[in-house]
Amino acid sequence: MLLYKEVLRHAGSTTIKETFFNSEKKIIAILELYQDVSPDRTGGVLSVYDYTGESYRLLRYSQDTNSYKRFRKEGPVLLLTPGWHTTSEANYSQECKYDKGLLMEKRIHNIAYNEKESTVYFYEKGAKTIEQKVMTDGSRVTINYVNDSNGVPLSKATLKDGVFTDQVNYNYQPGGLLSVEQIFKPHNGQKFAATEKRYFYNAKKQVEKTEYYGRYNGQLYLYKVEEEIRKGDTVSKKSSGMPELEMAVGYYDLAALHSYFKENNMEAYIPYYDKDFAAKSRLMQFNYAIDKLDQQGNPVETSIMNPEKPEEQLTKVAYRNEYNEDSLLEFVITYILNDKQELEENSIKKLYYK
Repeated sequence: MLLYKEVLRHAGSTTIKETFFNSEKKIIAILELYQDVSPDRTGGVLSVYDYTGESYRLLRYSQDTNSYKRFRKEGPVLLLTPGWHTTSEANYSQECKYDKGLLMEKRIHNIAYNEKESTVYFYEKGAKTIEQKVMTDGSRVTINYVNDSNGVPLSKATLKDGVFTDQVNYNYQPGGLLSVEQIFKPHNGQKFAATEKRYFYNAKKQVEKTEYYGRYNGQLYLYKVEEEIRKGDTVSKKSSGMPELEMAVGYYDLAALHSYFKENNMEAYIPYYDKDFAAKSRLMQFNYAIDKLDQQGNPVETSIMNPEKPEEQLTKVAYRNEYNEDSLLEFVITYILNDKQELEENSIKKLYYK
């Protein structure tokens, strides 16, 4: 079944997203409406897709255009009439060309901000090998991919106007799960390890922990940790980090970091970020939430805990989930704790299928 309409009512406002399909079940239009008790905060956006085979052009219209107004007046029957909307009224366009299911070219024009971007894609045995981009300022960005014999990406290197900017290397566990992402950057003609992400999995091959490392004064330091522990029908989500260190990692050494500060009028930070800063920093607990899930895997309750005192609950959100005969989520009522520590209705989301 296709999800064709979503309605969210929350605190005096209503957001509606309606999707229209053709006989081939391709999206041909999306209407997004925002309705508020204040008329000056009510609006909408209409996106229209025109297909040529598997390729398409997307045009987006604001509420003050004739194309938008005509659609609101005459309805989706217009979608069966070729050329009913006016191209020159669009404030955004996107053209995507496909060949045998592979995206070959994408052109984006944010007309409202006069920004353009075009990308051409190249493949080998179905795996992407090169992206060539032309940006609004005329600069050219090339991304080169290296894949193994099965098309699994091993690395991607980015060059801007022919100059190397960064490279991402992907390392995998014996079973094929991604274990490490390493980002290399340039410094005086050489590449150096700037940052790194390490992934850890549970027995069901689900990501359980992600560790973030960044280079500071020539070494990689752990500066952020995200955890998602699943046990029975609960998921515990925790995060910790060092925000002061996070903003300073990724540079070759202290001299490169301090040069960045000077170039961006941030000299006041230089005495603070000395050679011992990373070694003295400690992880701080930021967030701790526990989700209780229903049989379909959607939360029915979220408890926000005190990250420094895990046994202390700060607040709670509850959800009433209702499903249709096909076990698809049909509507969700969200409840939050009020000042009296009582659950009160906060929002309703309704979903429609066909």
